[in-house]
Amino acid sequence: MTCSGPSSFEAVSKVVVERRSIRAYSSKMPPKEVIEKVLEVARWSPSGGNVQDWRFVVVTDAKLLRALRAFSPGWIASGNPAAIVICSDRKSTDKMGPLMHELRLIHVGIVAQTISLVAHSMGLGTCMIGSFSKPAVKKLLNLPDHWDPLLIMLIGYPERTPPPPPRLSLEEITMWR
Repeated sequence: MTCSGPSSFEAVSKVVVERRSIRAYSSKMPPKEVIEKVLEVARWSPSGGNVQDWRFVVVTDAKLLRALRAFSPGWIASGNPAAIVICSDRKSTDKMGPLMHELRLIHVGIVAQTISLVAHSMGLGTCMIGSFSKPAVKKLLNLPDHWDPLLIMLIGYPERTPPPPPRLSLEEITMWR
């Protein structure tokens, strides 16, 4: 399947420009099938050497979400979102050498952006959380030793969408040589 032409550009541009970090969610929990659709697309995200080192832990249990939030000072959202804890599997990167190990953060960033954009296109909101106790989350979720939690993404139905934040102009962030 090839996506090209003005309609594809317009559709992708609209999703990128309109996506926001959502911090107020409705009380409606997104169904498992909807989150699975988002992750099905996200697994096609690129990674260096095609290592596909990301791993997802989807948390929808209310008690577990409360516990997860207790170890996540960056979690300031209200409402009832689910959480996707994005981990990196060291077994996938360690065998490729130290450079690939360092690329784990980039891989997680790419897959997180994909999740955000796909979720937005489906009427969901997301918010990335990097401020959390990694050891506590790892223990709470009983993660394998070689899975490192690197990002928590909230996902749910937005209660409200904030206005766009200011952006630097293209001239301020671009050099041509």
